[in-house]
Amino acid sequence: MLASDEKSKVCEQLDKALQSIQQDAMQSMKRGIASSDIINRVTTLTVNKIAPQSKMLLSSAYNMMMVRTLSDPFFSDSQNKAAFYEADILKEITSKFDFAVPTEINYQRDYSTLKTLAASGAVVVAGGLIGVTLTSWIPVGIAVVLAGIMEFVIKSKCRISNNNLNQLITEYLQNVKRSFMLWIDAIESFYDNKVAELKKNRS
Repeated sequence: MLASDEKSKVCEQLDKALQSIQQDAMQSMKRGIASSDIINRVTTLTVNKIAPQSKMLLSSAYNMMMVRTLSDPFFSDSQNKAAFYEADILKEITSKFDFAVPTEINYQRDYSTLKTLAASGAVVVAGGLIGVTLTSWIPVGIAVVLAGIMEFVIKSKCRISNNNLNQLITEYLQNVKRSFMLWIDAIESFYDNKVAELKKNRS
């Protein structure tokens, strides 16, 4: 499990990327770029930045949990430590995600894909937030989730105008962040269960 300060470190790194996207959107609005073009630009920037970065952030979270785990006296035993490394929990976690960035990003199409993934149990959709079910065998495309969230936000609005565009972009980026932190929570739970199972089998 991650300590609160460790979660904060992951959150801070994500915030930096999202803030730069927000600033880019503000500049686009000032230049009078059409709302639809700004929405497409924000979605594309988010996928291009966050999809690759998410792999690094998830690995960072894993490494912090691993350090905490290996400080447990149980793993001072060399055979128990070797069993932990052989389990390769990180590989199992990352196999649940597809971090590839597609050449074409279409949030309406990806929204439909998300609905299919939700029906299969690979993701959980709640109020525009997308959780990932790590017990599912279906890998979830990070790009699909990041783009699909935009359509969830758009559908929650009666209409898109220059007056509410900034609010829409802010809500979208907040939902991206909150969804990502849900993934971290799911990874924590999955990891803790795997470590508990390993300890039980070697006790």
